[in-house]
Order: sequence, then structure tokens, then C-alpha cells
Amino acid sequence: MIKEITSTEFKETLAATDKLFLVDFFTEWCSQSKAMSPVISQILMEYKKDVTINRLNIEKYPDIALEYRVLSIPTILVFKNGSLAGRIEGVVTKSAIEQKLKKYLS
Repeated sequence: MIKEITSTEFKETLAATDKLFLVDFFTEWCSQSKAMSPVISQILMEYKKDVTINRLNIEKYPDIALEYRVLSIPTILVFKNGSLAGRIEGVVTKSAIEQKLKKYLS
């Protein structure tokens, strides 16, 4: 299961991780966020040695969503070396996420 983090945990993880850091921005009521949850869990299981993945509820912690201009959900932000490297918006396939990850892992 993917851990839901707070704004503080987001900042701490972003500063401390040497892996790719993916953040799934979601809300509890969003059916598209719910649809993406199993896909993101599969990605975590297959890439856990290379990637850290967490979830951030934009209703509880809107400050991070505003800072990174997350305007729709689901949105996954990809951070590399502490900097925003890319974003994945909307409902996408596992292979679409994997293509992005491979780009950032190389």
C-alpha cells in the first residue's frame, strides 16, 4: 500500500531521497484517483528499489498542490535529485507511467 503523506513529510522526503520520488496527488472522492490507485501500487511493487512513491491528499494539504500547480487530479509529479522532473496527469496506463520512469531512471 502506498503511504499517504503530509506536507511536512513531502518536504522531508523530497530533501532526503536519492531515488526518483513520485507523488500521487488525489482526493478521497475522485473516482479517477481511485482508478489509478491499483496501477500506482503495481508500479511501486515493480520499481521499489529505484522509486519512492507516496500519495498526498490535496484537500488536506493544498499548499503543496498550489506550489506545484496541480490543477487536476489525479496528477503524479516526478522528482529527480530534489527537483521537479515531470508530471503525469489524468488516468493513464501502467505502461505510460513506466515509459516516463524509464526516461528518468536512465
